[in-house]
Amino acid sequence: MWPESNFEALAATRRYVIPGRRYMKLHGWNLTHMDQAQRSNFMKNLYDSASIATAEELAILLKGEWRMKLTAAWMIAATRRTEFRRLFSRLLMNGGTETPKGYSVALARFGSHEDAQILEIYLRSSLTAGAPYAAQDWPLGGLMLLDSKLGSGYANSFLEPSGPWESWFGSTEMPNVAQLLPQIMHFMDETEAASQRAAFSDTSEQVIDFFDNWQPLATPENWHVLTPESTRSRLDQSLHAATPQSHDLHSSSPLSVGQCTLCGSVLFSLAPNRGGWAIVPRDPNTGAWRLNSYTALPNRESIRQYLESHPH
Repeated sequence: MWPESNFEALAATRRYVIPGRRYMKLHGWNLTHMDQAQRSNFMKNLYDSASIATAEELAILLKGEWRMKLTAAWMIAATRRTEFRRLFSRLLMNGGTETPKGYSVALARFGSHEDAQILEIYLRSSLTAGAPYAAQDWPLGGLMLLDSKLGSGYANSFLEPSGPWESWFGSTEMPNVAQLLPQIMHFMDETEAASQRAAFSDTSEQVIDFFDNWQPLATPENWHVLTPESTRSRLDQSLHAATPQSHDLHSSSPLSVGQCTLCGSVLFSLAPNRGGWAIVPRDPNTGAWRLNSYTALPNRESIRQYLESHPH
């Protein structure tokens, strides 16, 4: 699923993935190449985003392409949202060349024998001679880190001479990720210690149920998903500049995701716990925002109903 395939995927991507091209910092050694101030700021922003993201938003990202999956997994790792453990176990087995990186970071961060067993099972099927590249060094590095924390030996059989790692990698040299992951965990621990610990009430069952049953909202006739990002940013900035500080929308971090082709009204996603969504009409002659006529939409069902009967 691509970000611009529906309103909800685009909203989550714009809020959590695109800012500062966050996903580009989550590939490997990028964090270690930042100076302390840059890294602290990046990790704080990541933790703050993870602390407000709903389980539904994260699940939608995990149904997307690799940038969405990678960012969601790191956010889940940062806030230790272990309710995603079972889903990660499934997603790991679905393949992909980049996504095992994020899942491995999260499972290593969760830190239990169950997480080690998930990585071990995955490596049994993927770390074989001739197997295509799927970032296998990240699950192995995660397993080695968990062994050091738990006093276990899950990774030993993969690392023995002529074992699975040497057969696949062609060398007994240890994966570089084994040195990187402890640093990533340290950065996350530092950020968590300096932040207010977020509390979440979702269960594994709720996460999996939403992931399995979620279907994107259909885009009604006369509405379209906004593209490109420059257009969306211009609309965001225009609304922000026109909105008084006393107005409800001012502190809701609205992000434009859709627009009516007939009247120019814009669908905005609001920050979690700020009301959900909003339709803000525009004057057809001047393009000015009609803030006094905006419509608050608290949930996806209200979006569907409103868009289908939207008055022009």
